[in-house]
Amino acid sequence: MLRQTRAPEEGAVWIAADAHLSPAHPRRNERFFSFLRGAAKKECRALYLLGDVFDLWLGDEQETGDGEDGVGAQTKKELQNLAAEGVKVYLQRGNRDFLLGERFASAANCELIADEHILSAAGKKLLLAHGDLFCGDFSYLLFRRVVRSRAARLLYAAMPKTARKKTAKNLRARSRRNRRPPTFSRPAAEALMRKNNCHTLIHGHFHSPADEQWQTQKNETFRRISLPDWESPPEKLAPEESPPIFVIPAPPVIPAKAGIHTNPTEKTRPRYTYGES
Repeated sequence: MLRQTRAPEEGAVWIAADAHLSPAHPRRNERFFSFLRGAAKKECRALYLLGDVFDLWLGDEQETGDGEDGVGAQTKKELQNLAAEGVKVYLQRGNRDFLLGERFASAANCELIADEHILSAAGKKLLLAHGDLFCGDFSYLLFRRVVRSRAARLLYAAMPKTARKKTAKNLRARSRRNRRPPTFSRPAAEALMRKNNCHTLIHGHFHSPADEQWQTQKNETFRRISLPDWESPPEKLAPEESPPIFVIPAPPVIPAKAGIHTNPTEKTRPRYTYGES
């Protein structure tokens, strides 16, 4: 599992999160697949998907991941096709697909990256994370630590497919019943950035775009970029509207100050139609 990567010397780096692919949301699935077939294939050289690619993932030993519906198999095929075009794809685990493993990543011709991943780009070190570590909910963080333990993963892997699916759906239903407005924890983010010697964090999980910078009492300057999700139905979007991604353009377009376009203009972000192929 990769802990650090470097942006390619040529071409743009695109970063996205929270596709939540599921048989229950075929239009959202197609929007994401159209993005892979169209803009991603034509315009970027590296694509980072920061977790929750799937809304439910039962483990790599099941070929399609989510059983008979085939969303996992279709995703694997689309990622294989993208990789065949020379685009490097990096997958990070989220809270919904934390059982995503090397087997699926290898089959899809992708690289699995660590929960705390450093991307070197534009002369800066950027910390990439799914984002659930910054939710500020102690009970969830404790739950996360338990379910991601080696013992829990081995126990889950030993369950029959039907038991896995029932357990996963029960956990998801419980999460929805107890859902509270998400709160981003700056102290948690600061601690992780200090640990990794980074001052810019890019993450998903909160499903809302944000770009904020702040200073600590120690005169440290930190920045965090929160990625949007893929929830908006395609029929409510203008055909030319860009996908919910952030772009690190190829040199020498990168601004010296930021190095990241959080709201790229038409000159830096490609325009495309979701249905193009």
